[in-house]
Amino acid sequence: MFNLIVRGKLNKQVAHELGTSERTIKAHRHAVMEKLKIRSLAEAVTIAERLGILEASYTSRVANPTD
Repeated sequence: MFNLIVRGKLNKQVAHELGTSERTIKAHRHAVMEKLKIRSLAEAVTIAERLGILEASYTSRVANPTD
């Protein structure tokens, strides 16, 4: 789930992909953010980059899709 969220998927999209409800994803997302002591998606993306879950080049492509 973390992998999908840091790649910019919406809760609804993650729920559909995992075969669960959007409400469940919201609850899990909240719990993950509390455990990581983060407040934003940007902080989650930074953690994912540090862990090697998300490449830094991927992040810049998402931020600047026309580049």
